[in-house]
Amino acid sequence: MECQAFGAQVVKLNGLISDCGKYVAEHKDREGWYDVSTLKEPYRVEGKKTMGYELWEQFGGKLPDVILYPTGGGVGLIGMCKAFDEMQEMGWIGTDRPRMVVVQAQGCAPIVRHGKPTRIPPLSFRMLPPLLQACAFPGRSEMF
Repeated sequence: MECQAFGAQVVKLNGLISDCGKYVAEHKDREGWYDVSTLKEPYRVEGKKTMGYELWEQFGGKLPDVILYPTGGGVGLIGMCKAFDEMQEMGWIGTDRPRMVVVQAQGCAPIVRHGKPTRIPPLSFRMLPPLLQACAFPGRSEMF
């Protein structure tokens, strides 16, 4: 693993990414770790705002009517919405916003599951083959 090659201590857990998050929460204070999980640090959302500004620029100072966005935990959506709010505050755009359409892997769809029901019944993440688990949500048992 690249992290080990650069001297990091890597802990392998047998479980899902939520198990990794629980492990980090239980050990971070004692170990002196900084938690960079989704929405626990400010820089990821700030970086994702770039997508909103790029769309505005590439559409000639306007926003598209619809954005189809493949997502995991939704940080890109939050970042784009934050960028749109900033653009409105600066007077670059009005109050209209693009319709955001979330696209997620069926076996890992936390945003879709908490939104409107879909016609496709969600599969349990554990039902996916191991390779698809890693693709759908990095953090499977072989991940750190």
